[in-house]
Amino acid sequence: MWVRASNTGRIRNLDYAPTFLDLAGVEKPAQFEGVSAWPLITGKVADKDWKAPDFTYEYYWEWAYPMTPGTFAIQRDNLKYIQYYGVYDTDELYDLARDPDEMHNLIDDPAYLQAKVDLRKALYQQLANRDGRHAIPYGERNAIGSVRRNRAGTGAAPFPDSWLVEPNRVDRKDNVLPDSVAKQRAHDEGKAFVRFPVLGSPEANANAGIKD
Repeated sequence: MWVRASNTGRIRNLDYAPTFLDLAGVEKPAQFEGVSAWPLITGKVADKDWKAPDFTYEYYWEWAYPMTPGTFAIQRDNLKYIQYYGVYDTDELYDLARDPDEMHNLIDDPAYLQAKVDLRKALYQQLANRDGRHAIPYGERNAIGSVRRNRAGTGAAPFPDSWLVEPNRVDRKDNVLPDSVAKQRAHDEGKAFVRFPVLGSPEANANAGIKD
């Protein structure tokens, strides 16, 4: 009996309408993305057997609050991936089973590389609108927005240390190439994934057809 029962199965806002329709004995329309949670609520499906769909979150940048970046996230099983739109901060990846308070960012942990790649792709796919397009909405600007700051405040935060490197590195293009196991393997070996000669070096000049 499901009265006074409690469970930990996760459902989404998208699942409410299909659940109510299921309760009423009405078939879910084909265009509905959610699933009925009625089997979970009634105990027909145990918590451990409930296949919770991906949970996605989206917040688009707006004029009124320019200090808050566009933020997108996806949770699949125990993994949560958070992505920021623009140069604001590093992405975040958490194993909620081991780290429910999200204190240890695993975004650069090689053991979670494939999970990061998979969640990035899934998040992008699921952020498409109902026409299958990836379009960023923008609102009308009608005021300066919440931009005023304490003159004696701390100021802007510095870039993360991992972003600060020496110029003209042979791996200078690696940061724009898609993350992959092969790319990680090259970095583990201390190599550039795709090597670009140091600008001004004989090798670079030869490649460019410049004679000394």
